[in-house]
Amino acid sequence: MTDPVKGDAGLAVDGALRADAARIGTELLRMDGGTDPFAAAVYANQMPMVVTDPRRPDNPIVFANDSFCRLTGYARSEVVGLNCRFLQGPETDPAAVARLRAAVQAAEPVQLDICNHRKDGTPFWNRLLLAPVRDGAGELAYFFASQVDVTLERERLTGLELRNAALLAEVTDRLRAQEASEARLARILATTPAGIVEVDGDGCLTYANPAAERILGAPPGTLAGRRHDDLLWQASTGETIPAGRLPTDWALKGVPVADYEAAVATVDGRRAVLLVDAVPVQVPAGSGASAGPVQGALAAFQDVTARQDAVQALRLSEERYRTLFDALDAGFCIVELQLDDAGRAVDYRFLEVNPAFETQTGLHDVEGRWVRDVLPELEQHWFDAYGSVATSGEPVRLENAVAALGRWYEVHAFRVGEAAAQQVAILFNDISGRRRAETELRASEARLRRLTETLEHQVAERTADRNRLWQLSTDIMLVARHDGTITAVNPAWTAVLGWPEAELIGQRLFDFIHPEDVVRTDEGARLLAEGATPQRFENRYRHKDGGYRWITWAAVPGDGLINGVGRDTTAEKEREAALEQAQEALRQSQKMEAVGQLTGGIAHDFNNMLQAMGGALEMLQRRVDQGRANEATRFLGAARETLGRAAALTNRLLAFARRQTLLPVAVEPDDLIGSLAELLQRTVGPAVHVELRLGDGVWSVLCDQNQLENVLLNFAINARDAMPEGGRLTFSTRDLMLTPDDVLGQDGAAPGAYVEIAVADTGIGMDEATRARAFEPFFTTKPIGQGTGLGLSQAYGFVRQSGGVLRLESAPGQGTTLRVFLPRHEAVGLVGAVPERPAQPGRGEGETILLVEDEGTVRSVASERLRELGYYVLEAANGGAALQVLHSGLRIDLLLTAVGLAGGMNGRQVAEAARGREPGLPVLFITGYAGSALEAQLAPGMEMIGKPFALDALTARVRAMLDRAAAG
Repeated sequence: MTDPVKGDAGLAVDGALRADAARIGTELLRMDGGTDPFAAAVYANQMPMVVTDPRRPDNPIVFANDSFCRLTGYARSEVVGLNCRFLQGPETDPAAVARLRAAVQAAEPVQLDICNHRKDGTPFWNRLLLAPVRDGAGELAYFFASQVDVTLERERLTGLELRNAALLAEVTDRLRAQEASEARLARILATTPAGIVEVDGDGCLTYANPAAERILGAPPGTLAGRRHDDLLWQASTGETIPAGRLPTDWALKGVPVADYEAAVATVDGRRAVLLVDAVPVQVPAGSGASAGPVQGALAAFQDVTARQDAVQALRLSEERYRTLFDALDAGFCIVELQLDDAGRAVDYRFLEVNPAFETQTGLHDVEGRWVRDVLPELEQHWFDAYGSVATSGEPVRLENAVAALGRWYEVHAFRVGEAAAQQVAILFNDISGRRRAETELRASEARLRRLTETLEHQVAERTADRNRLWQLSTDIMLVARHDGTITAVNPAWTAVLGWPEAELIGQRLFDFIHPEDVVRTDEGARLLAEGATPQRFENRYRHKDGGYRWITWAAVPGDGLINGVGRDTTAEKEREAALEQAQEALRQSQKMEAVGQLTGGIAHDFNNMLQAMGGALEMLQRRVDQGRANEATRFLGAARETLGRAAALTNRLLAFARRQTLLPVAVEPDDLIGSLAELLQRTVGPAVHVELRLGDGVWSVLCDQNQLENVLLNFAINARDAMPEGGRLTFSTRDLMLTPDDVLGQDGAAPGAYVEIAVADTGIGMDEATRARAFEPFFTTKPIGQGTGLGLSQAYGFVRQSGGVLRLESAPGQGTTLRVFLPRHEAVGLVGAVPERPAQPGRGEGETILLVEDEGTVRSVASERLRELGYYVLEAANGGAALQVLHSGLRIDLLLTAVGLAGGMNGRQVAEAARGREPGLPVLFITGYAGSALEAQLAPGMEMIGKPFALDALTARVRAMLDRAAAG
């Protein structure tokens, strides 16, 4: 019997099933030849498929296609008549089986994934689609069940779920670790002895740990919400820190601050000294990007009040020690001993001596020297004594002679520090006089006994000696009460000041003192009354002839009186005054020499230019007179070229004088230098390697960009000339803070944030004399004709005029570094200036221009050119004439005025008067040297053009300003 279904022959089933299978196969064959796409797909084995008969017991399989047999490994004869559950196994999900049974019982379609087993026992995931098939009467006839092997898909899904589970576990672990870290951080913040506060971008405290509250004396929870500058901050010097200079202010600007010592008045009224570190808090800008804008600041601080008090106490102790050390009348020194192998002192070196050391010994400049070099014959017993002190630590007192000095000394010696230091402190007094006195005293005792009878005579002689000293001394001597009443004077008063004794006794001392010295003298008398002894005191006393003499006093109190000895130092004072005058005259002479050098340089260059220009004009006149005007162009070009050189020289002189007209804009130094790199390399040539070490986005600066470019090019040219054999030229930038000490003596420069542009070469360098004159105008070390000597002076003037600092570092054979420090600029964009447009003449449309210029030729030429182009021009020679025109009621479309005008009114004042009548009036200033008239920033609608200018450049600027005014 042949199976009507394409495939195996024969079915091992009962006859009824075999008949149904044959019928179904015949129907599928018939449908295969027809047009039913589903039947064609089933028969073509495109999808594993079985057909079950729910009308038979246990819903057996009555048909299975070849794809099902290949999927399961069973032959068709092995599956027909079986329920599909023979494919199930222990791994099959009971819930899926229950769902499948429910669908069969309800005769409803169902799709589910169920774990089945092949004939060889291997499991696979089967995506089962079970669909009921009804006959024409609507009765259930069959179930069609299609299968799809989704094992690989399930494995992929399972792997994804495992990865998701692993990822979830990792995220969970990280969250737990973060929570643990935050808990540790919270414990650290709560227990750390350092105060920690967080400040938001508006300067308000958003967090303060317990230590911060304790240090600042605030109750718990009361610091949050307060402003960071709410406390009274002071510098360690005691001066209040100005607004914007607190450590947290710097951090909020993006500048970290470390080890800043400041004082605060705490909330509970104490004074505390804090050591503060502050850093900005920046939001990360994303992967690979730099940090974002500053959102706040973190500050950590310690209370170092006790430490500062201890340091202050130590400083005071050291000062007291030093004062005592210097004030001792006794000699004092600290020595370091040299011991031999047996521990015996063989030499010692002076480490430190006090001023009285020289008085007591007569030895000078001994610090650092060995005593054997200073006193080769010093007795050994001194070494033995000091060696014993150093090794045993027991102090010693002795009296003995130093034969080499011919003096006797009383000595106290004690060890300093540990024995290993081998240092001994020695306090000593020259007692030679006392020893001699003792010897004399013993001899005198015998004499005294012999002279007892003549005692009165001896006393009289001693008194006479004292009186002779009083009478013969050339120094004036004085005894006065503390209220200034004179009780005794010696005869020297008459010789020195012309006053006899009779006219001084009983008078007030202050009546003879110069009025300017009375207060100071009264203070000195008060100190003497309190027992103090001024070391030296000077004041002026009136001579009897009406003049004043300088007297230097040594005065001591005693028995309720002031005892003083004074010396006339008027001649010394006059010599000092004469010396000061001579020094001032020398300084003035040096200034005049510099002015002479500057004047000579200017005269030399301008004479050359005037000669060139005059010669060109003379030749031009000759060619015109000869009717050869076609040859005039060459001489006109020479005159114009000379005019350009004169203008450049004038600009350099104004730059040196810090009076040039600048067009300041916000400049990014890194971008500017980067754009100049190729030009700089071409300028210095291939023998010099140009290296850029830029700061990767340093702060902006406000300056004239063209002038800064010229300065850098000038530096490069000087460096090239200093490296004739080649070398390296380095341009570098960085941000930094300049302190008050850094800008000391730099007019116009203030401490704060700066950008440094450094230009360093490896050239021949400069000696000290060259460095001292490097910024002088017309000073140059180059051969005649190869330099004007104005390059560095121009750079110096430009930097100083821009509020910066220029420093030069150089030494012979070590190259030269020029450092330009320009202040940081916050804003971005053009400030107070409009860049030059191409000099194209602009024709007028009958607009009225008021031209104010006190130089007649300049006024005449400019007005003539403007009239040629169609403008109506009103002229004024000074500010007064300009005001008359303004008050006449005529309409003015543009004011063109020089800044410096004769007659007491400058161009700025004329512009203010004009804008008082016409607020939006365009104003174009002409300036050769503005002085201080244009130091303020120009208002909108105001621009500037510098002399000398091309007439076409002037008319182009006039046209552009009128067009902008018309456009509103």
